[in-house]
Amino acid sequence: DTLTVEAGSSFTHTGTGASSLTIGGEITTEGTGNVSLAAGTGRIHFTGTETRLTGGGTGAITLNSSADVVHLYLERTLTMAGVGTALTGIEDFHMLDNGAVSGGACSYTANGSLIYSVNSLSSLVSSPLEWPAAGGPHDVTIGASGVEFLYSATTRSVPGTLTLLGALTIPNQLS
Repeated sequence: DTLTVEAGSSFTHTGTGASSLTIGGEITTEGTGNVSLAAGTGRIHFTGTETRLTGGGTGAITLNSSADVVHLYLERTLTMAGVGTALTGIEDFHMLDNGAVSGGACSYTANGSLIYSVNSLSSLVSSPLEWPAAGGPHDVTIGASGVEFLYSATTRSVPGTLTLLGALTIPNQLS
């Protein structure tokens, strides 16, 4: 199932009480259309074999509740706006062109992986939430050329395999 927000439109879902929200497919935003999702006091469950947050526009996707997601493909800005909002249970997180995470936190399974599947990526600045300093991914793949990591005074660890598919500049710390 796919939720498509056409250009000039937006979509908001706000749960009440103890409700949860289950999403089994893709969320696509076109134009500047934004999507805002909130479960009640429950969680958001992305249950598809691939959860794709994509589209041809610039619309953002906002989660106001914590979410469980296994396989995430992100091509939009994903804002975690609720207090203590987090993405948990990540097995693989594919950061695509135009993908970004703000607010909240991400946590991976023991063998989780982060894959930068981008055509071009000039830099990752400050403290990227998709790669937390603690509880981060086991494996990281960087699939773009000309990547420069500009992490602000924060060490990033890769306890498993670091795969580089292009040039990489690391002015700060990576262990």
